[in-house]
Amino acid sequence: MEATSYFRVEKGGQGYGRNSQSFESRQHQKRQKFHALVDAIGSANLSLARQLLQMLFNLEPMLRSDPLFLKLGRALEENNVHAAEHFVQELRGKTLVSWFKRPVFKMPDAKKPISLDRNHVDLQA
Repeated sequence: MEATSYFRVEKGGQGYGRNSQSFESRQHQKRQKFHALVDAIGSANLSLARQLLQMLFNLEPMLRSDPLFLKLGRALEENNVHAAEHFVQELRGKTLVSWFKRPVFKMPDAKKPISLDRNHVDLQA
């Protein structure tokens, strides 16, 4: 019996078998949701703010472990506008700088010799 595997390959090699978006597109969505959250809290629309916070958590699950986001979520659940405004102001300074920047990958130093100890190939075999 032959095993068959189905993959969806998107144009330009963007995705392999799953829905993928460009990094910039996801960051743009997160920024939009965050700014909408700030606006909703500023206008005291806490129901909308709770929905937007949930959308942010869905876009970036790591935010669920951030203490400021947890405090903001608690303030929204308690319908505490003043506390929500306070926490969102703290987040504004931190968010745009740290959460929405592109991850940095360290490239190996090209001048260092590559060790062949583990990758020895016998060409005479």
